[in-house]
Amino acid sequence: MNKIGVHNLVFVTDWSEGSARQAIDAAAEIGFDHIEVVIFDPATTAADLTVKLAERAGIAVAAGMALNPTADLSSPNAGIAAKGEQVVADCLRVARDLGAPALGGVTYAALHRYMAPPDAGAWERVLDAYHRLAETARSVGVRLGIEPVNRYETNIINTLGQAAEVVRAVDPKTMFVQMDTYHMNIEEADIAGAIEATQDVLGYAHVGESNRGYLGSGTFDFDTYFKALARVGYSGGFTWESFSPQVVNADITGLLALWRAPWPDGKQAARQALAFMRAQVEAARAAASR
Repeated sequence: MNKIGVHNLVFVTDWSEGSARQAIDAAAEIGFDHIEVVIFDPATTAADLTVKLAERAGIAVAAGMALNPTADLSSPNAGIAAKGEQVVADCLRVARDLGAPALGGVTYAALHRYMAPPDAGAWERVLDAYHRLAETARSVGVRLGIEPVNRYETNIINTLGQAAEVVRAVDPKTMFVQMDTYHMNIEEADIAGAIEATQDVLGYAHVGESNRGYLGSGTFDFDTYFKALARVGYSGGFTWESFSPQVVNADITGLLALWRAPWPDGKQAARQALAFMRAQVEAARAAASR
């Protein structure tokens, strides 16, 4: 049974005690199975508090992250690459402390606009770092994910196939590919084909509309997407991810180019998203069983 969750940035922009309580309680009240907590700073993420609040609310915790230009596995600058590796390792430990079974996100390079393609050594640097990080992941009991994002937000891993190549080369038991429909809508020429080609390493999914708004209000082909996943027997989780400048801070607004608010109320939008995803999963499962 696929678990369905929601990203914490739908409700709050930080992870203080008050914000954590607000987001966790909202996610549980709406009926999500889990809430994904983005780890901005592993040194200040209150894992014990999060676990306590989640247990009280009866909801599971997932963990995500993204690197930045000062911490980037693909960087030719040895110091920046080493810092990127350290940040991912620290986030793996925080994910363990949160009780999350996995850490997903942009774990290979900075989430920002690159102005040139990766240099000749970038791929090997990323692979080398992931071999070491897989050891860390195994030691803490947390799986490590790779989320491809679009060409405007990174320059090295944009497709499911590229991510799968890394996972298969390093350790498919410890690592996995994380899908994100918002980015797939830009980069994948064949949604069903990409899923079928990478089915052996798919482990988690962000579900987001092409316009970052209400599910079903944009151009992404959710019918094809969910039916393809049902056909290959995908059993991983789905998390609705959407952002609004009415919730997130100015830094995130600028990073993600959120120049228009996609919805006025996070809780209302989250209810719509949960109903939409449940309906899509059920319909796809029914179609696959015929």
